[in-house]
Amino acid sequence: MNVFIREMRDHMKGLMIWSGIILVFMLMVFVEFEAYYENPEMAEILDVMPRGMLEAFGMYGANLTTINGYMSIVALYLYIMLGIFAVLLGNNIIGKEERDKTGEFLLSMPIKRYRVLISKVLAAVLNCFLLMVVAGIGIAIAITPYRPQQENFEYIIRILGASFMIQMIFLSLGLFIAASSKVYKKSSAIAVALVIVTYIISVIQSLSKSVEFLKYFTPFKYFQASDILQHNGFEGIYLALTGIIVLLALLGVFYIYPRRDLKL
Repeated sequence: MNVFIREMRDHMKGLMIWSGIILVFMLMVFVEFEAYYENPEMAEILDVMPRGMLEAFGMYGANLTTINGYMSIVALYLYIMLGIFAVLLGNNIIGKEERDKTGEFLLSMPIKRYRVLISKVLAAVLNCFLLMVVAGIGIAIAITPYRPQQENFEYIIRILGASFMIQMIFLSLGLFIAASSKVYKKSSAIAVALVIVTYIISVIQSLSKSVEFLKYFTPFKYFQASDILQHNGFEGIYLALTGIIVLLALLGVFYIYPRRDLKL
């Protein structure tokens, strides 16, 4: 059986579950938006909150009464959810043969291991893309009652693009962690901890200007929704950092994985 098709089939259930979670989440948060939509009194709530706290949760400068302003807050939670999906997928798609004790099947296939790895990576990327599309569909459905304009859809497309790049960072790191680790359970814990730690770093950096350098160590600062809203795009340095991280992680995976001994 084609490895790519096999991986897509094996991860279809997980993709469907995550798709359901994302759709429900989007519908729920935009039901709450009804209380904020075009309501100036709700916007005043943020004025009495500390700036550091607002920046930590991506709320500084956001106008909760507009679709784009509200979406700039929701985006952070979308980033976290899609990041967790991607890092777990990367970890699982590499380590599942050892987890399920099916390594013999993989070794018996008449193709080189690096080609198997290419198929796995492509399947993982497609899974991430499909979940990002589902998120976009969920957002489009959720904002329909609020008469969205072209600028709203353009902003949402940029947020989805940022989400996909964050997914690629965590996917590549999840792949690298799984390829490097000899214990599957330990690697999955490390993968999830990576997302949590990088989020905590982003919060710490927001609370104190003295540690501003930390923003380069957390993908959640690369594509802040509030910055995308203000500048209508992405900063070149963060696009470059994204490319470097993904490239180095994948080079590590393609170097380590074909050389490691699978536990049968």
